[in-house]
Amino acid sequence: MSITETAPQAQGKIVAIQTILASAANWRQAMAKKYATDVRNSHAAKLLHALANEMVVLPDHLITELDACHGIGAAAKDTARRVGFSLFPASLLEFVYSVLLHVAEQRADIDAVFPAGERSQ
Repeated sequence: MSITETAPQAQGKIVAIQTILASAANWRQAMAKKYATDVRNSHAAKLLHALANEMVVLPDHLITELDACHGIGAAAKDTARRVGFSLFPASLLEFVYSVLLHVAEQRADIDAVFPAGERSQ
């Protein structure tokens, strides 16, 4: 499915992720100027810009998962910070999968501390 064919909520989340990637790329460019000897920032900025500008085709199962996902913005920001340092996604689709994995890990951490039965009390 192309971005224009996705569910409106999922489409909005994809655009938000691309905006977060563009913002992270701009920040990395600033860091590349500030720390000119650390080439990771300039490489990360290029990768982030490429991801932010990529046209994405999402499989139906991913659209469903994005539609149901809460807290994706914070997870996308956390994941974007890692790009070019410990994460090297080859595509926007791969980045989205990394974001969803991050959301799942956060959910598991919360569930470990606050089991479902305890949260409703």
